[in-house]
Amino acid sequence: MQFSKKSRARNALDVSNNRVRDWQLIAGAIAVLLVIQMMISCSRQNDITVHVPPDLSNGASFKAGTIPKPNVYLFASEVWRSINYWEKNGDTEMKDNLHRYSCYLSDPVIQEQLALHEKRVAGGHSRDRSRRMSEITELKNVDASVSNTGAGTWDVDLDLRLLENLNGTVVKDQPLRYRVNVAADNSGSTCNPFNMRIIGISQPFRIEFEGESSPVNDAEVAP
Repeated sequence: MQFSKKSRARNALDVSNNRVRDWQLIAGAIAVLLVIQMMISCSRQNDITVHVPPDLSNGASFKAGTIPKPNVYLFASEVWRSINYWEKNGDTEMKDNLHRYSCYLSDPVIQEQLALHEKRVAGGHSRDRSRRMSEITELKNVDASVSNTGAGTWDVDLDLRLLENLNGTVVKDQPLRYRVNVAADNSGSTCNPFNMRIIGISQPFRIEFEGESSPVNDAEVAP
């Protein structure tokens, strides 16, 4: 009788241990599945790009992936002015800038600008010169300056004042209009968070405030 009670107690203990072991195995399997699910989720691309207009004072509604005109204008203006900023010597700095901002430019634009740069260097139009471009604010109308040309492309008219100095002396002070062609860039490039790229730059026109604008010789002003 005593042996039977001990046997039943041992059997009950074995059953309890088996259940604990089963639950441990189940818990381990669930933990492994959770880790796998987290790894899969992290490896997937879940980002949604939303381009927010700089002025939301009157509210705005837009779809994910849609690029508002003010964003296109700011992109074109900031990139183009940054490329054309020379602190001390345009002979070296222009080429460096084209390399630094290459993620925001198409290959044809880079090659075209490099050719213009070589023409400037050969003519002595950039040696030891500083350069900067600033917005002509009295002419700026962002909405009118950006034209949607379809298929994720825009024409942007930039009215900028080009100022160059040579050894502290102003040698160039010209109001110019540049037409910059911008395209949406959906390549997923990690170096281009703006999802836009400059794909063309037309010959600039000198702005005549009391008459018609006139084209500018690239070899002398060189956009």
